[in-house]
Amino acid sequence: MKDDAHDELEKIEWEDRLKKEVLSARIQVYIKAKYWELVGAIAKQLSKRFPEESEWWLYWAYGARRAESLDLAKGILLEALKRFPDNATILYNLGCYACVDESYDVASALVKRAIELDKDFQALAIADKDLANLWENADASLQHGHE
Repeated sequence: MKDDAHDELEKIEWEDRLKKEVLSARIQVYIKAKYWELVGAIAKQLSKRFPEESEWWLYWAYGARRAESLDLAKGILLEALKRFPDNATILYNLGCYACVDESYDVASALVKRAIELDKDFQALAIADKDLANLWENADASLQHGHE
């Protein structure tokens, strides 16, 4: 289906190809195809055009992590956090990155804050491979929803 989606996107008129909606659809197709460099490149451009929309920063970091490095993705999200200090997804992803870097106290604080803002992250955190070491090395209250 991703090939069909790509083919449909290629039928779009040239003057419409840089519209936000078209580029957003491309990002979704490229995520499915695991074309991480393209995900990051498009999302980076969208974050410059629409800096007030957090989703582009998140997609940029998502692509950067897979195509380039965790450090680059972390830098992107740290910049995004300045713009969106209460964005649970940004906080959660930074928590994951901190855990991968073995900064368990930082990871715990970030993930706790994400869960405070959006309770859906609690179940996600328990199953997330990036956070596996957090349960052994940090405050386990995240698992139980305590503070």
